[in-house]
Amino acid sequence: MNTSHNTIKQLEEENRQLRLGKAHYLSMFEYSNVAIWEEDFSEVKSALEALPVHTEEELDEYLTADPNRVFDIIGRAQVQNVNPATISTFGASSQEEMLGSIGKVLLPHSLPFLHRELIAIWRGDRFFEGETMNQTLDGRLLHLLVTVNIIGEDTEAHNVLVSMMDITDRMYREQQQAKLLNEIREKQLYSEIMQEITLALTSRLKRDPLLDTILEQVQRLVEFTSGNIRLIQGKEVTIVRTRGYEEQGAAEFIAQLKMNLDDFPYAKEAVQTRRPIVVPNTKTNPHWVTFPPTSYIHSFMLLPIFSHTKVYGLLSIEHHSAGTYSRETAEKLLPFAHAAALAFSRSELYEQLNTELKSKQRIQEELTRSVQQKDTLLKEIHHRIKNNLSLVSSLINLQSYRTEDTGIKELLEHLRGKVLSISLVHEKLYRSNDFQNISLDEYVYDLLATLESTTAATVAISTEVDIDTQIIMDTTNLVPIGLILTELFTNTAKYVRPPAGEAIRFSVHAEKSKDSLTLHVHDNGPGLGQDHVAIEEIASEEGLGLTLVENLTQQIDGSIEVEPPPGFNIKLSIPI
Repeated sequence: MNTSHNTIKQLEEENRQLRLGKAHYLSMFEYSNVAIWEEDFSEVKSALEALPVHTEEELDEYLTADPNRVFDIIGRAQVQNVNPATISTFGASSQEEMLGSIGKVLLPHSLPFLHRELIAIWRGDRFFEGETMNQTLDGRLLHLLVTVNIIGEDTEAHNVLVSMMDITDRMYREQQQAKLLNEIREKQLYSEIMQEITLALTSRLKRDPLLDTILEQVQRLVEFTSGNIRLIQGKEVTIVRTRGYEEQGAAEFIAQLKMNLDDFPYAKEAVQTRRPIVVPNTKTNPHWVTFPPTSYIHSFMLLPIFSHTKVYGLLSIEHHSAGTYSRETAEKLLPFAHAAALAFSRSELYEQLNTELKSKQRIQEELTRSVQQKDTLLKEIHHRIKNNLSLVSSLINLQSYRTEDTGIKELLEHLRGKVLSISLVHEKLYRSNDFQNISLDEYVYDLLATLESTTAATVAISTEVDIDTQIIMDTTNLVPIGLILTELFTNTAKYVRPPAGEAIRFSVHAEKSKDSLTLHVHDNGPGLGQDHVAIEEIASEEGLGLTLVENLTQQIDGSIEVEPPPGFNIKLSIPI
């Protein structure tokens, strides 16, 4: 009797535990905020086992060969039940509507996930997880984290739970963050490129090296397979600089290509309207002229290179993929077209000057006129350079106003300071009767006054200049010196914390010997706390600023070292 009684008690306890387990499961199923499907995968498993494959690689190849095979096999799964969260997630009005519309939620985007799921089932895995894209019954896209569980010891996969967590909002946030990061990186790259072009404009007189630099910098910002810059003279169009055609086997064709403006509708339109031309797909454009050597071109963009009075040429970039370029791309490249216009304009002015200088007229009146014209041309050159640099400064300033990122704003203000230091050289030359040399004292004094005004809103700096008024410098050395002083002044404004009760002080002292000039630059900060060291030993530790100072010093064959505290002391020696 005791044994029978114990058996009955045990059965009652097992039934009670079973009822509790079932109630717990129903509670989880009904009230979960995660979509859960109860499915029968037995026919899916049977279909996979019947396939003529023996390895996972063979199955992968079989499913890849025809994507419809994936949907055919997975379509054999039988959805037996879905919870309320599923109905809500997929926008159904009832369980019946949801069960009758399962096929509508799958998308072509679902294929990679389903492909991997079938391989996992064939392999015998009892758990599988991954991300996929589905859609609601009203067409909204869902990004889902899906888990597939084969319950218990079910070898035939009759009882499978599929849970789907909606991660659409999380993916959107991640995409927005990635987009913002890309925008910041692009602005940083744009600032670097503008600095490179600004330095090229002020340090190079020959046209073609400058045009090569422009093409190189364009490719850093906008990808292209090949590109060129063309010169327009009347109706004749000549390609003067190229990039990328050698790799495409089209260099010889481009070098020999003779063009008449009337024979190329897009070139003619760009010249007449002075607006960019964008062809997203050359293969579907009836006006595109195709040559066998350049048949690789699928996207094309053309920008006119012009000033207020004249169209000098065209900037052309091409890509092997369709849909690469848009109007937004053209807007990014407008400053490069303006820089190329300056290069053409300056080259034209110098050519006119050389023509006049080679004139053999012996009459004093004509000689005087030639000299006056030379002066006028040089004044105009420096005036135009100064105006164009002012335009670049304004563009940088405008970009600074438009950005809310403090790091980018600081970078742009830093770049604008460099542009202003170069612009000041050309302003001095324009207002002087000597177009080669400038008083170092006057230039440094005006430069520091300009830099003071740019930082006045955020930090007050007291400057001191102690330079003999008889020290005269040519532009070869003066532009790098101006950039070095600008960089050091910016570092002082940004990093120096003077002793309590003192204002920030920044001083420049110069002394000249027979064959060298020595500049001492000093501030009243704490300094680096080191003995005499070469700047290259600390440039990598102190950042891009001192690296730029070191590079500029090397350009003028100078040497630079950091002297010991108090203050941050730089000693710059330049051979003259």
